[in-house]
Amino acid sequence: MSAFHLSYVRFYPDVENSRVRVAVGLSGRTDNTEIKARFTIDGKVQAETSIPAAGDQTAFDIRLDECKLWTPDAPNLYNVLLELRQNGNIYDRVLAYFGMRNIAARDGQILLNGRPCYLRLVLDQGYFDDGVYTAPSDATLKRDVGLAKALGFNGVRKHQKIEDPRYYYWCDKLGLLVWAEMPAAFEFSDASVVNFACEWPHVVRANFNHPSIITWVPFNESWGIEGVHDQDRPQEFLGQVVALTRSLDPTRPVIDNSGWSHVDTDIVDLHEYSQDSGFLRRVLSDVSPPSRRLPGRPHRPPIMADGFAYNGQPVVVSEYGGIALGSKPGWGYGRPARDSAELIERFGELTRAILASKSVAGYCYTQLYDVEQETNGLLTSGREPKADIEAIAQANRRRDTIGELLPAQ
Repeated sequence: MSAFHLSYVRFYPDVENSRVRVAVGLSGRTDNTEIKARFTIDGKVQAETSIPAAGDQTAFDIRLDECKLWTPDAPNLYNVLLELRQNGNIYDRVLAYFGMRNIAARDGQILLNGRPCYLRLVLDQGYFDDGVYTAPSDATLKRDVGLAKALGFNGVRKHQKIEDPRYYYWCDKLGLLVWAEMPAAFEFSDASVVNFACEWPHVVRANFNHPSIITWVPFNESWGIEGVHDQDRPQEFLGQVVALTRSLDPTRPVIDNSGWSHVDTDIVDLHEYSQDSGFLRRVLSDVSPPSRRLPGRPHRPPIMADGFAYNGQPVVVSEYGGIALGSKPGWGYGRPARDSAELIERFGELTRAILASKSVAGYCYTQLYDVEQETNGLLTSGREPKADIEAIAQANRRRDTIGELLPAQ
């Protein structure tokens, strides 16, 4: 690579005004240089510009001729050609893409491009029989995205793993929302604090342009921040991580600590694995504002950490279900399903119990496929369906018990 080059590009879509702000990083001298940019979609040129380079970062706004929004149902992507020029010579050329979409969490709802978007997520641990945490092929990653969509989900929690960039590409291309999560440290310590503070900013910066990623989740169930429910030091660290994340990326919601003991979060999410749909319906009948602990769960960690209050954030049941079914002994929640028919029935009952709550903005089912001893996937670890895919998809599309279908997102 030349010492004089484009070091990064970040896109900040402005959906309401059909514009996008582009920030381009430069490495090397910038005197008498210019950046040329060309934006296309579906083979049509949408905008072109040429501006002088200025310092380490140059930012400019572009208005698009056609504003085609990115959604799971219509994952439109704009292609961008950037060239760094000096005296007629091209020193660097970069091909990139972005999606025109914004995401927000307010008024008890998740908003995609300003419209309510009910989250129907599935937990995906990024595990492969023939590669452990390395996918054997690009086609394998594409298949996983397609299977999640075929089952009626509009997104995934990519759980405790920063995935191969090709996975996020297929989510961008095929239309699948992603909660991006950081792997957990074994314990809270000086070393874990330093390591996290070094690694997490690289994760956020490297994956900033993926329109599929709608939420950053630095911690899960207090792993690596033990004592956060009532101790000052882990609470202060968690708050600082959230502030750092927002400073690096002001465009996405942040979930501080998925599951419980929230300190500073844009979405309050709960983990509830009851296999009793009636109990689940009662617990979730009104969770706005949520109580300190879920009713009937006195030994669970508090929803909000000590000293912190609920402030009207959207509520998502981000782990539930976990129904086991498999030909080999394994682990799940409650008793294993006897057969495919029972798996479909129990999945539907639990999902309808969540959908019936007017206080909940989405859910995440555990999980997409089996992982090692965990036999509670909707698919086997080899990605074979355990039950009829369309039956699961229909249960996902239900809005409530009277059968109202969710609108297209």
